[in-house]
Amino acid sequence: MMEILELKVGSILHIMELDENYRVIYRNGNYSVTILMNERDDKVDILEWFDETILEMVDKKELAIRKAKCEHVFDSRALSDTDRDIYVRNKEIVDTLSERYGPCYFDIATRKPKPAIEDLAKKYSVSTRTVFYVLKKYLMSGLDPYALLPQQGKKSKVGMEYSLKTGRPPLFTAGVPLTNELREIFDDCCKHYLSGREKSYTTTYDWMCTKYFMIRQELQTKDGVMIQNQLMPIDHRPTINQMVNYIRNNTTEKQRQISKTSKREYRNDNRALISDNLYNVKGPGDLFEMDEVEMDVSLISEIDPSKVVGRPIVHAMVDVYSRMITAISVSLDNNSVLGFTNCLLNLGEDNKQLCRRFGLEIKDGLWDINVLPNRIRSDRGVEYRSYEVKRICNELNITLELTPPAMGSLKGQVEQLFHQYHSFQNDLLEGKGLITKRHDSNHHKNAVLTLEDIWVFVINQTIAHNMRVLKDYPLTKDMIQRGVHPVPLEIWKYGCELYGAPKPITNLDQFEYTLRREVKASITRKGIEWNGLYYMAEDAWLGELITKSSLRSSTPLNCRLDERDVGSLWYINDNRIVKARLNPYRNGNSDFDGKPLKCYEEYKTRKNELIHELDQNEQEIRCAERMSLQAAIDNALEAGKYTVSDSGKTKNIRQNRKDESISFMEQNSMGSRLDTKESPPAITLETKALPEPEAQPKEDISNLSLNEVLEKMSKKM
Repeated sequence: MMEILELKVGSILHIMELDENYRVIYRNGNYSVTILMNERDDKVDILEWFDETILEMVDKKELAIRKAKCEHVFDSRALSDTDRDIYVRNKEIVDTLSERYGPCYFDIATRKPKPAIEDLAKKYSVSTRTVFYVLKKYLMSGLDPYALLPQQGKKSKVGMEYSLKTGRPPLFTAGVPLTNELREIFDDCCKHYLSGREKSYTTTYDWMCTKYFMIRQELQTKDGVMIQNQLMPIDHRPTINQMVNYIRNNTTEKQRQISKTSKREYRNDNRALISDNLYNVKGPGDLFEMDEVEMDVSLISEIDPSKVVGRPIVHAMVDVYSRMITAISVSLDNNSVLGFTNCLLNLGEDNKQLCRRFGLEIKDGLWDINVLPNRIRSDRGVEYRSYEVKRICNELNITLELTPPAMGSLKGQVEQLFHQYHSFQNDLLEGKGLITKRHDSNHHKNAVLTLEDIWVFVINQTIAHNMRVLKDYPLTKDMIQRGVHPVPLEIWKYGCELYGAPKPITNLDQFEYTLRREVKASITRKGIEWNGLYYMAEDAWLGELITKSSLRSSTPLNCRLDERDVGSLWYINDNRIVKARLNPYRNGNSDFDGKPLKCYEEYKTRKNELIHELDQNEQEIRCAERMSLQAAIDNALEAGKYTVSDSGKTKNIRQNRKDESISFMEQNSMGSRLDTKESPPAITLETKALPEPEAQPKEDISNLSLNEVLEKMSKKM
């Protein structure tokens, strides 16, 4: 904080990543305004800063503060008349513009009209660019009056005319004298050469010739006038050596290197190596470097060897202190959180059991590193900048350090490891799927290895690396006295005795829960629902919530999912982890048990495709259905024109319904609908007619009592 409190006008803020310097031109309390120093003449970049921001960037080593240095002192009375006039003119320019735009000069950096600059240019008969340059030079110096003096040092050659070309007489090409007009052309060549990586001296010279040294000729032909562009003779245009010398004398080596690479590459390749990567590393487990690489080998499928699956992705973690490989992973997942968690899983895995999966046996102590690092250093890949990776590192109490772009040397151990992987195995893989930059590589045709084979390769190289002598390791005096060999296993053991063992992974359930992906599920009457899948768990709390849910309501539930297997969801209830499995009683639900999320997403995509494949047919069916119904309605309306309106047609609806029902049944008998009225033939039998019963006279029982009626009925029975 002392450096920020001492910040004043004239101080320099150096941005590490961009390699840019900003000069403080205004300071008030904890607020500062700066101007970019190393920028083109026609641009101004002015920024606002607060002390909190500067302090944070200084702590992260993203910014450095340099104190102002005023080394130049002058006496205005000792100046010559010409220099004094220029100084007075420049001082009046900055004073006038300070009143108009100061003290922060924000309007100077905009494209708004600047009438004050135009008025000063007319007053002193100079260009507006000269007025602008005077002010910018004054601000970039930290408001130092010395910047108002005429330019000192190397005299400008502008205005010097030559009648003959200077220098040694040429042997082959004559060239032309260097004039002010030619200097302007060469200045344009400097800009063109620095404008792109593919611009060479030869292409720049060709560009100059085609732009400035072409002659337009009109040739009279029998068909008319033909326009032709022709290059000037060799003695009327400059040579390529003249142009190259001018570019080299008027640009710096740094500018030329940056233009052909980038600022970041230049800074990475030319920075001072004042320390090694063990600086500020406090023993084993303090800092792991992590990265991934595409191996230069093509693989075939384990299920179907006739199919090529491409290149494998190897993730690795290296302990910076001991150079030991602590975790590895081989998969087909690149630039994804899945690849990151694959490697972290190996930290908690039983490596002996992992080796047995691939038919390997290792001794105790060769690869028993079930610990968590304090810090992980990686590049700025999309996976490392994702929310999931930040959440995982936060829950595991791991600090994630992202190196600046194009600064792979800051994680040199893991980068060197991948180089060793390739250099060791490439000669063995030649002709067996090795990818080379040749037209006859044929790596896909020659592929014979599977993903499991690469696992064996990487495990073998990992164990060998941890036992290999590292000749360039900087052993300390104490290591030498104790007889510690520069072997990762021995250095790891020595560091654990000196600094203490790293923090172990004690709770594997908690570790696995942390590595799982966060998902938002919901509790409904159907169970736990997520992404169209339904899960159930033997949990009384869950059962109670399910019974309280209605068909239209749901309760949100935070769960964790392993993207490698959608067969289970994990959630926490009463400080315990509960595992919910796919409900096997729902049709098609448990088909995805043990399947990865990618497989399920492909199923959902295919399902939607099947649904939408017949969209056109579905539309035609709906339209035909509507047209048919409309036709029936139209026919009914047409028939209704000839019916006489009867105000009494709403009466006797019950009787009308009964009559209509009888008529409808007569027309829709089984025989008529199945067309079996005439078959099978009827079977006729000879029967005798029964005699008609004799008519019995009716008795009048209206005047009889109930007992009398019952008595008569009993006699008849």
